Amino acid sequence: MKYLLLVLISSIFLSGCNTDSDELVSQTLDFIFPSSKDEEVIVSKAPVEVATLPEYGNVLMTKLGKPLYVKSGDTSSVSTCYDECAIAWPPLTVQSEGDVSGDYGVLTRNDGTLQVTRLGKPLYSYVPDKVRIVTGDGYKGIWSVVTVEE
Repeated sequence: MKYLLLVLISSIFLSGCNTDSDELVSQTLDFIFPSSKDEEVIVSKAPVEVATLPEYGNVLMTKLGKPLYVKSGDTSSVSTCYDECAIAWPPLTVQSEGDVSGDYGVLTRNDGTLQVTRLGKPLYSYVPDKVRIVTGDGYKGIWSVVTVEE
């Protein structure tokens, strides 16, 4: 904590006449001393990234850059995409429940694999998609690309 305060004080002095220094100090103080003790910081962990795409905004992606989707009809405990569907729309999977946290969870598929869920909805990629290219949004009226606010 002493080191953090030293960094804060140093940044104030080094910022000198910078007009943005008050904002920097305010943001730093908010980080060191949260405005409310009741605030809870939730850290989400999952094998995903977020990319900003002009047509969609912030889109949830696999670590390889392929867009992620949800399917209507799925629930937090049931995936309805198997066989041919799962070939075209591969589920996002992890090795263990410890690989996800926060907004992310897992459901156990019929074959025993663990599929990643976000806010209770199972996540899938779409085989025809390329890196950062969304082609499956709205497919058959049941597939939706996952957008997030950051």
